[in-house]
Amino acid sequence: MKLIKALHAISADGKSSTEDKLKRLLQLGLDAFDMELGIVSHIKDGVYTVVSAISPEDALQKGDSFELKNTYCRDTLAADGIVAYHDAEKSPGVSHPAYQAFALKSYIGIPYFVNGERYGTVNFSRVDAKERQFDNDELDYIVLLAEWVGTEIAREHQLQAIVEQQKALQHQHLLHLQMSELARVGTWEMNRNTGEISLSDSLVKLFEIPEGDNITFDTMQRVVKHDKDVEVLRGLMEKSVEDEAPWSHEFEAVSLGGRQFWVQTQGAVDTSDPDNIRFFGATQDVTHRIQVARELESRRHVAEQALESRSLFLANMSHEIRTPINGIVGMLEALKKTSLTEQQNEFCKLAGQSASSLLQIVNDVLDFSKIDAGGLELESIPVNLSRIAEEQYRLFSMPAQKKQLSLTLDTRGIDDLVFLTDPTRIRQIFTNLISNAIKFTDRGEINIKLKAIKQARQQYLVQIMIRDEGIGIAPEHQAAIFSPFRQGDSNTTRRFGGTGLGLSIVSQIAAHMHGGIRVNSKPGEGATFIVALKLNEASDHENETEDAGDILRPADLAGKRVLVVEDNEINQIVVKEQLKEFSIGSDIAGHGAEAIEMVIRSIAGYNPYDLILMDCQMPVMDGYEASKKIRQLGGQAEIVPIIALTANVLVGEREKCLLAGMNDYLTKPVGKEQFTRCLHRYLLA
Repeated sequence: MKLIKALHAISADGKSSTEDKLKRLLQLGLDAFDMELGIVSHIKDGVYTVVSAISPEDALQKGDSFELKNTYCRDTLAADGIVAYHDAEKSPGVSHPAYQAFALKSYIGIPYFVNGERYGTVNFSRVDAKERQFDNDELDYIVLLAEWVGTEIAREHQLQAIVEQQKALQHQHLLHLQMSELARVGTWEMNRNTGEISLSDSLVKLFEIPEGDNITFDTMQRVVKHDKDVEVLRGLMEKSVEDEAPWSHEFEAVSLGGRQFWVQTQGAVDTSDPDNIRFFGATQDVTHRIQVARELESRRHVAEQALESRSLFLANMSHEIRTPINGIVGMLEALKKTSLTEQQNEFCKLAGQSASSLLQIVNDVLDFSKIDAGGLELESIPVNLSRIAEEQYRLFSMPAQKKQLSLTLDTRGIDDLVFLTDPTRIRQIFTNLISNAIKFTDRGEINIKLKAIKQARQQYLVQIMIRDEGIGIAPEHQAAIFSPFRQGDSNTTRRFGGTGLGLSIVSQIAAHMHGGIRVNSKPGEGATFIVALKLNEASDHENETEDAGDILRPADLAGKRVLVVEDNEINQIVVKEQLKEFSIGSDIAGHGAEAIEMVIRSIAGYNPYDLILMDCQMPVMDGYEASKKIRQLGGQAEIVPIIALTANVLVGEREKCLLAGMNDYLTKPVGKEQFTRCLHRYLLA
């Protein structure tokens, strides 16, 4: 979709030269295919000539030529279609003349056509092999690029022909005859003083003007479909008299026979004789280009609709999966508080671990989907990285001890600095890297180390380093582990399981924070993952508040009333039990309409609710609509805190809840610390 937009922008740029456009088209290809060398070639009589190129250190220049037989493009012409080698050492092999001559291991190329004839190739290559074969999207991209290159070169040829004819022909009549030979391109001339207009034969045919008709300004107004374009053309012509600059305008035309089409007119003025000022120029039928642009716009619209449908599907799946997980986790927490045997406690613990693992998989898939759709949003609030590191250290100390691993933390290099960043995503980086280190390490030590290097006044390069003494990673697999669904070789995947999304997500988060991730590792010697982030120091921040869970007591909340709006019976029980821990009374509403009635009754009885916990997806009336209607009641209903309880973690959900009138947003399953902070904030404020 981005490529289509970029192609349209390049095509619509009437100011750039053909050379500039070709360079921009090649750069699109280099970015799309992750290549180093991009070439538009002209091939004739076995000679390969560079028309335009982007190469390292500008090694290739326009006009450079080679023997076709020593290039991969000979295969492209022979196939008369796309040829793609992701690793030329494997295929077509090191004996290929192109490999022998240039040592290029990756290549993708396609023929392009100018005026219906094969003219050359558009091709991209690099010295390193790609990790994977070219996918269908990349094959579609190079087809679009070839179409655009052919169109731009054909247009350049036509315009060059016009310019050459204007230079060579002194007599206007001869110019008209020569111009008429160009398909659907013609010349015109208008005398500003007398109003006399003359058109070439090709324009007379294009506008379907009857033979012998006197061509007047009124005639030309009739072939311009919209009055606004008549005014634009008139203004451009008069302005050119003042500045003597050439002009161009694209507009919809209609022939005298009623045929509608698009044209582009380029004009200039001759003011050498003030009593005989002449406008002259060329007009070209550009209907095909407009149709292609509209088709691309239509494709973009379809792609956007598909993305919207996918987002809706993921939102629904998020709700359907996370809601029962919330019930499982909540019921297990409640079960732990009852009298259990040692074996039952162990079973409960194992079930909780399984639920947490399932939730992590769901979160990884949803996070990857958000990132893949370009929807990752980052907060920017003051964050103490040392505290987060210590929190993660405590969190993973127990899993490390169970495997008899030594887990150490060194935050001396961060000096208790506070940065503007997203704490949730920072925790996600720690969680993925530390859990991986524990997962792939059977004995030895895991070290967490933070370091900050000042680069500018308030900007730092922050490094998070996780070193383990685990199984290590072979060099040939190190690049692949940052790709989605990859975990090194297949034996690793079978042995350790997992989605293979964790490192890909960390890589994407780091990229969004203007950083990256790398790994140093050898098989059997462990691995060191280094995440580098560019962060700004928070110049004016408040110290983070102490953990609400450590200071909140049931006596503080005794007598508070909470309305729980939730259609799932298990989740009703879970939330009710969580509230009971703090001596908070609660009522249950099964859907939004019932919640509105209960709010009205509570206010009428002078016993309003202190807080409303609102599920978002419910039958009869959802939480968004219910929140809006509660706010519309006014009075106490307008100020009671409403907190969303939603299983949807996709982009835009938080904003959707706030726009509906809710105060805050909690995602299911709601952890104890998260729930406690919410109660502290809204019931003790």
